[in-house]
Amino acid sequence: MVQHGASPALAQDMADMVEAQNNGIYDAEPRDPGSTTATGFRQWCQDSLKPAAQT
Repeated sequence: MVQHGASPALAQDMADMVEAQNNGIYDAEPRDPGSTTATGFRQWCQDSLKPAAQT
């Protein structure tokens, strides 16, 4: 990343983020019927986020 113009700090932050993802940072809350909705992210963006952003 640094060779392509990113600062050393940004490159380190990105490396730290990838390492955290590889170590399961997003696995803290398991998905189950009680924590999952029928609406996917794309649909939520279309139904909720887009209209809210347009006001």
